[in-house]
Amino acid sequence: MGTNTAALENGFNKATEIIRTRVIAGLRKEADKLALKAYDTYKSPLMGFTGNTWTGTAVGVYDRGALVYYVSTKTIANMPSAVRSKLKIGKPYFLSKPYGYIMDYSSGNRTFTPYVDTDGGNSEQDAIKFLESNSPNSKFAITVVNGSEYANYVENLMGGDVLIGTHHYAKNLRVVDLTLK
Repeated sequence: MGTNTAALENGFNKATEIIRTRVIAGLRKEADKLALKAYDTYKSPLMGFTGNTWTGTAVGVYDRGALVYYVSTKTIANMPSAVRSKLKIGKPYFLSKPYGYIMDYSSGNRTFTPYVDTDGGNSEQDAIKFLESNSPNSKFAITVVNGSEYANYVENLMGGDVLIGTHHYAKNLRVVDLTLK
């Protein structure tokens, strides 16, 4: 009579793959919820200007340190692209209507002089680059990041919400949804 070692090993490997697939599917759902929450709770007391900070939050799902999925506030909410690259410090910028990111602000043309220096890039792309270069040390992970240098300024100096509402919301998420469909 032969051993069943090979059959048992194959069965365990198949079960492990089924569980991994379910966990990643559940984490993707939670990542989508986090990106939508970041979009919904975003609040800049001085209103948006280019749209980079609002569209620049991205959420990544990792399997054994490798990024397997990401979503951004721009894509989850089907937002228009930022109206221009991130602003560089040193000169005032003028933006005329329509500028796409009105939020609570409804008057006409605006001038803004940056207080924080940036790399002049695109926040969504910068957030995704970070997620691609990140490698968490756990089997599974979710990372939320904003690619705008203004995120910290908006939250800490202006009392706004870029990621803090998402952080509090994340505490209430289910660990993972493994329900069958």
